Amino acid sequence: MQTTLVWKMPLSIENFNFSFEGFVDKTSQDIIYQPQILLDMACIGMNKNKVFAGVEFYGYRHDDLDIAEFKPQLMIKAVW
Repeated sequence: MQTTLVWKMPLSIENFNFSFEGFVDKTSQDIIYQPQILLDMACIGMNKNKVFAGVEFYGYRHDDLDIAEFKPQLMIKAVW
């Protein structure tokens, strides 16, 4: 059996707009998660809600094999 949780939540701090989004997949043996925190690049003059930059975290854990990974990654996201 697999359970998946997905989210997307807007955040605002002063004049900066962020998006906190991602997912978590859980099975009987492993878990994969990939949250992202992204800044809307409209704060530097780009079109609102079209280009985002930030950090994505990839995580994986497999219980039976005792494997675990955690990798932060820089990310640019374009929406059209």
